[in-house]
Order: sequence, then structure tokens, then C-alpha cells
Amino acid sequence: MSHTDIWKQFGPAITEHPRDTLAAYLGHRPAQKTLDAASVVGPTTEDFQLDSVFDPDPHNLGLSADFVETALLVQSLAVWGPETLVRAAFFCARLQVEHQTDCPADLLPLREAAFTAVENALDTAGAEAEVKQAAAACAETYHPHEEAPDSPTAQSIWTHLGAVWFAAETAAQDDRLEDFDGPGPREASPTWCRRNSVWPLRAAETAAGWASHEGVRQVILATLIDWAQR
Repeated sequence: MSHTDIWKQFGPAITEHPRDTLAAYLGHRPAQKTLDAASVVGPTTEDFQLDSVFDPDPHNLGLSADFVETALLVQSLAVWGPETLVRAAFFCARLQVEHQTDCPADLLPLREAAFTAVENALDTAGAEAEVKQAAAACAETYHPHEEAPDSPTAQSIWTHLGAVWFAAETAAQDDRLEDFDGPGPREASPTWCRRNSVWPLRAAETAAGWASHEGVRQVILATLIDWAQR
């Protein structure tokens, strides 16, 4: 499978200047000035809007403009690799925890374990087993109810574990490039980008239910810029 249009146009810039192209894309003016000084051109929101791979509403379902803006942001982060997606999902998880003042007692230990596992996975090498176990525990809790996703119990589990569970899934997912993804790098592959942005988008959407889509976007922008500029 061919590379995305974004990668064909901006792949070298992203590869050679990953942190600055990310920060500039997110609106960090000093990073943009650094790129300008080096005559490097990185992607903009408008560029991602022109690449159908990152279309948040490919089936014209009439999704809300707020969701579409959030989805485009999250999906576009895939071109900067797995860690960027995990960090974005974790920031959504943290936003949910800050706004979720009352988690059901039977779900709270799962939520706390998943949150800690993702945090450890970001900061500690070799924490993969912990985050996979936490994600599996959340999934197993939801599994008996997945055939009735609109039931009160299913909705409660999905909502209250929410972004924290989905961040754990993001960190635990297999982010290797598969044969069907086409030639590497993985960040250039349309199927890899779509597949690996599913859980982070679920994290963002659920966190928006606890805060707002605008709040989610602001958190992702601010925290990723801070990380990219360290």
C-alpha cells in the first residue's frame, strides 16, 4: 500500500525534525521559527484535511464539527509515531480523572490501575506487561456487556473507565508494521495510521464527555507542545 500524501510531502521533514514539526503543527510559534530558519516545511491542519486517510467523517455521517476537529487532531498525530499517540491518550485520561469526581466503587480500582500503568509505561522502560494487564482487565469487565452496548451497565463501564481504559489500550496495542501495511516507515502507512489512532480517538471522545471537545484539544495541544520542546 502506498504512503499517505502527508508522508510523501512532509516525511523527510518529520523524520529529521520530529519534535519541531510536531510543535509547529500544534501552533508553537518558536518551533515554527526554528523550522523557517532551516527552510524546513512541515504539515499544517489544512494539509491533513486534504489527505483522505485522515478524514474523520469518510462516510459523510454528518458528525459534529466539534468531534471532527478533535478527530482530525488525534488521527493526524499518528505520523509522529506511537509515543505521541500514547501521550495524547494519557493526557485525555488525566483530563477525565480531573473532571470525574465520582467513579463507581467497583470500577475505581480498575481505573486507578490503568492510569498508573499508562503513566509508568511512558516513564519506565519494560512496563509493557503492566499496561497490557490493566487494559485486559478493563476489557474483560466490559466484555459480558458488549452485545448490549446501550445497556446502562455497558454505558457505565464504557464511560467511567473511559479515557483511562482507552489510554491503556493505546499503550498496550501492537504498533508493529504488518505486511499488509505496506513499506515502512510505519508512520507513513495509511492502514497503520488508521489502526493505531482508534484507541486514542476513543480516549479523546470519552474525555470530551467529561469536559468538552475544546478542553480536550487544548490539553492535547498544550501538553504535547511542552513534551516536544523538552
